[in-house]
Amino acid sequence: MNFHAELLAETLLSGDFKASWSLIGSQREAGKNSLYIYTRLLTPAMRYIGDLWEQNSVSDADEHLASSV
Repeated sequence: MNFHAELLAETLLSGDFKASWSLIGSQREAGKNSLYIYTRLLTPAMRYIGDLWEQNSVSDADEHLASSV
């Protein structure tokens, strides 16, 4: 997983939605298109969060909080 996807996962899990949207916005400002953001940022971050949930490293509530953005 790339650095930005990992950072996004961390901000989502912490419930810091402002930072999450800021990170996504910074990628748009850097010229990344929607496909890049979806496939290289959102998908890996959510997959990582799902893996943490499967391993019981985060609670159901944490997973739901992270995916509510």
